[in-house]
Amino acid sequence: MKDYLNRFAIQLVRLKPTDEAMIVHALVKGMLLGPFSESLLRVYPRTFTEIRRRALSHIAADDRVTQKQGLVAPVRPRVTSRPPPMRFDKATAEKKGRRNPMNEPQGGHARDGILPQSIIFGWSSRS
Repeated sequence: MKDYLNRFAIQLVRLKPTDEAMIVHALVKGMLLGPFSESLLRVYPRTFTEIRRRALSHIAADDRVTQKQGLVAPVRPRVTSRPPPMRFDKATAEKKGRRNPMNEPQGGHARDGILPQSIIFGWSSRS
């Protein structure tokens, strides 16, 4: 931004325009999008000296922010305090005597060790 303002001021000296509104309009149109150009669009300046004053304060604020960011220590990566989630393993489940209901067939009889669907889903064939 500082370079753009300096180049623009050099061109102003060469061309020597008299219309202040045209100078302001040309400068605002030539600026790249950013916080300063947005502030110019919010509160439109009337003169080139007003733009230069606002630009210098904006540049000084940017310098202070970058200087302050240089003083802050870099952020350390986050350490995971929880163990990873446990995965279901068939071999471990069989060792512990657990059964996996997803592998059992549906239907059947109680005498086969498998409950009928009516008991599982809570409905009866009598009603």
